[in-house]
Amino acid sequence: MRKVNFALVLLLGVLGLASACSIHPVQSTASTAATGKPPDKIFHFKGNREINLTAYLEGWPYTAPIVDIGCGAMFYKLKGEQERLMMVKFDPRSEERVDFSKGRIISPRDFAKRNFGGAFCNPQRPGEIIMLADQVNDENKVLYALDLKTGEERKITGEGVYYVYGLTVSPDRRSLVYTGRSAKDEASSGAIYILDLSNYSERVVYRDSPPSMKLTWGGPAWRPDGKALVVQFVANSDRQRNNLIYIPLDGSGEPRVLSDTSKKRIDMYPLNEWPDASHFLFATDEDTDETLVYAYDLTSGKTRLVSPPGKNMKDAIAIRQPSGKVYVIGLEGNPLRTSLMSIDWTNGKVVDSKEFAGTVTIDDYGGSRIGFYTSALDDPFTQREAVITDGQIKVFDRGGYPPELLNQLRQCTYQKVSFDASDSKSENRPEVEGEKNGQLHAYLLSPKNPQTGANKKGMVLSFYGGFNRWNTYFQILCAAGYYVMSPAPRGTTDFGIKFQTMGYGDLGGMETLDALKAGKWLANYLKVPNKQIGVFGGSRGGYDTLRALTFPGQVDGITESFQFGFGWSDFGISDLINALKNGNIRLWYKDLMKFADLDKDPDKWPKEIIDKWNDRSPINHIDLLSVPLFLDAGGSDNRVPTDETLNFCYKAIAMGKQVVCLILPGEGHGYKTPGQYKYLPALLKWLESLD
Repeated sequence: MRKVNFALVLLLGVLGLASACSIHPVQSTASTAATGKPPDKIFHFKGNREINLTAYLEGWPYTAPIVDIGCGAMFYKLKGEQERLMMVKFDPRSEERVDFSKGRIISPRDFAKRNFGGAFCNPQRPGEIIMLADQVNDENKVLYALDLKTGEERKITGEGVYYVYGLTVSPDRRSLVYTGRSAKDEASSGAIYILDLSNYSERVVYRDSPPSMKLTWGGPAWRPDGKALVVQFVANSDRQRNNLIYIPLDGSGEPRVLSDTSKKRIDMYPLNEWPDASHFLFATDEDTDETLVYAYDLTSGKTRLVSPPGKNMKDAIAIRQPSGKVYVIGLEGNPLRTSLMSIDWTNGKVVDSKEFAGTVTIDDYGGSRIGFYTSALDDPFTQREAVITDGQIKVFDRGGYPPELLNQLRQCTYQKVSFDASDSKSENRPEVEGEKNGQLHAYLLSPKNPQTGANKKGMVLSFYGGFNRWNTYFQILCAAGYYVMSPAPRGTTDFGIKFQTMGYGDLGGMETLDALKAGKWLANYLKVPNKQIGVFGGSRGGYDTLRALTFPGQVDGITESFQFGFGWSDFGISDLINALKNGNIRLWYKDLMKFADLDKDPDKWPKEIIDKWNDRSPINHIDLLSVPLFLDAGGSDNRVPTDETLNFCYKAIAMGKQVVCLILPGEGHGYKTPGQYKYLPALLKWLESLD
């Protein structure tokens, strides 16, 4: 990666001078002395709209918690110029709401400078927690033991572990098993480690053999007696070929693969709790368009469907009641809504179900209790808990945003809308649950106080959209008077495996046309010219933003002519071959680019493949960029290398394009609170400068 003066790039980006030859410098309109707040925390957009950034970033000064049901603790971060790790205790037997303000800081470290992946109480060492984190926002996530009295921490994973994929505590609570890989590259070798929780000694119980057998994300599942594991892996370093392997720990046999490695599966993972020593539960999309839950009989090798046919399981766990009976708890649904479902594993009967608008994320489970949180377009999160009694589900709230703050933050109203895909008349048109064939789903968020005339503008999220969950950027845009369209282009999850994989091997193809069609729909709906419609996104969405703004006009034999009027890309991919070589998620690129020769010397990759992906790379079509563009990235980003933004910026500036570039030193793939206080004012100043 090229070494650059990050401070200089940051300064140029904030002042809007990175391409002074083609864009007017942006002047600050942030804050007033009367507010008593530091500059840029109260932003006066176009002089007549007050956007209180502090309310969004620190009004609820805590992140959503990580829950440990067993020890009655929640772990979360206190937001601000520094981010502090906190813990609050609660009685898991009660239904009282948790007062997050009564938590205490448990580490002296500034977690704005590192990634936090979660924590739980060490059942063998009271007064210590096990924490998954990196050191410098570089996603080198490993395990640490943190002393709750002193705040001291020490790394407890071996020196050969670079990244921990997933972990599970043993049934007797004496040890944990985790999957770790050895290097930054996702395709690097990995192993299964068992860590003794009393003294932190560890041993390797299995090593993979990439590329044919590659350990991957997900927590291994323990047999109830602790004498064996079921672990997921991918075959041929292909994320579409998920499989399961059985690993004895008592010397009773050799590890054996339980699935057909020649079959394609996006999902295949074991559930945490086995019903008994002969049966385990797993979820997979094998031979279906949905992810379903099955039981596997180790004696016969046969499987049996457990979850309802045709009901897509977005996630699933298993819990054991005090009686010993096991229930599958599944999250069923699509991007619009989610059902929390209790299923009797012995007969597949749905015993009870609770439905939520929006998304549900399971935090933890223990005995008959499940910790989870919900989120929707009008609710950042509500922490909840469910008690399961003979399969019946009782839900109560543990905490969330105060209503008075929510009323201040909610600047959008929202509605579900539909729009035609570019290929809506073809035989291969997309089919989406709840939509007419050839139509795609979206949410339209309208500002409560919209701009008018030439200032009436709209934004289209290029990718990772269509979900009913909170997005702070949407609300800030609405506060500025912008309309926001959040479509679900092909490649979106939760609409079935077929829809999710429609873009595999076609990155920058039809999903880019979906974004263009969404822009055309929004312009027609608002009755404004194209120049008043912008496009934005992050990571892959940042790529799709750059792709849309440098689109040659035709792809896959389909022509689409919509021209967005402006756009911004957060840590977006601009050069696919460079990102494939240097990022830390090479297997992801291999899937989306169908790069069968990934493991060969790059100099020996087929020319026709190189040519295709060079053509799909926005950096090679900067000559087609004709509108203002804002680019930003974290200086410590390993997922999408910072060069992806810098190289695009340098080349665009040299060609006289209207670009503003912002690099945030020390930030990674996504920004912590201090980074947001630099990023958001710079972005709003840039938006304010547009005609």
